[in-house]
Amino acid sequence: MQRRVLLSIMTYFIGIPAPIRDFDNLIVNPYAPIPIENRHLTLVYIGKNSLTPHDILSVKRTLTHLKKFSLTFKGLFGYPSLSRPRYLATRPVNSYFLKALRNKIMSSIKETTINDRYETFSPHVTIAYTRSKCDLNLIRVAEQICKRAKNISCILTVNKIVLYTAEGGKFRVAEVLSG
Repeated sequence: MQRRVLLSIMTYFIGIPAPIRDFDNLIVNPYAPIPIENRHLTLVYIGKNSLTPHDILSVKRTLTHLKKFSLTFKGLFGYPSLSRPRYLATRPVNSYFLKALRNKIMSSIKETTINDRYETFSPHVTIAYTRSKCDLNLIRVAEQICKRAKNISCILTVNKIVLYTAEGGKFRVAEVLSG
């Protein structure tokens, strides 16, 4: 019997811790909640290469005057789409400030460092996931959960921006960049 070895590659991203629990009681099988310590909003995906000490210092300088702020989230949606709902996520009601913040952070980092794979910035916090095969039953369950979540909103107070490492589905704060 041949064994397959799965190698996990460490990646880096800058994000906001987002321990949102307001939708947890809506999550039903075959979905499972994302562990609360792994919930975050990604601002900039960096990729396999970590930030240099110079880049970290540059981002910290950029965020020096950043004050605590709030984000309002409303409802859940299927991600990447409701026709393929592998994840259930919530998004901020207004993302203009986050887009400006993301652009500010990205402009403070050397372009060669960033391997941002997102063509369009779509800020969200993933609340649940499934490993089930996408079929009509899964789509129906996702639609029902999203329908029940439609009028639920919550406020997240953001008091820090962090550099995360991700490996094998686990996230760890590598460095606090503001707050």
